[in-house]
Amino acid sequence: MIPLRCVWLTPFVLVFSILFADGSVEQRIRTMDAAWEKAFLTNDLAFFEDNLHPDFVWVHNHVSSVEEGKDALLAMVGRKQKSETGIPIEELGSRTQHDVKVVISENTAVTYGFLEKGYSKRYLASREGASESVTYHFMRTYANSDDQWLLLSNHTMEVPQE
Repeated sequence: MIPLRCVWLTPFVLVFSILFADGSVEQRIRTMDAAWEKAFLTNDLAFFEDNLHPDFVWVHNHVSSVEEGKDALLAMVGRKQKSETGIPIEELGSRTQHDVKVVISENTAVTYGFLEKGYSKRYLASREGASESVTYHFMRTYANSDDQWLLLSNHTMEVPQE
């Protein structure tokens, strides 16, 4: 026979398990999202190869291209990796997220917030009159398949400076 206190605790354990599972998924997504920024700063090609969905799409408002896929992103990071090899991370600039929100629905997670991109002294020295930083509003969509979260899409939009 099951002791009465075990029966009484079962609903609480179940609820706690569900809350804990949701919390750990949110933390996993937040960690992965922050890692995206670090990978961009350090040109971590392996991160992108391992964490981008095969059908990844990136939509942004840069003049050079409005929409790019996984292959284009990997090629861009590979080029930057070659040109910036050996440069200390503190000289690469910065990428700092703030006001990040996470929404999770079954096998889909969405993050959105703001990114402050600080340009390196080297970049600023080569571009007279350039701003020291730029702000982006972002939204990223992650898809879960076989308990692996992959970045499916990234949408970044530069916020005009006032």
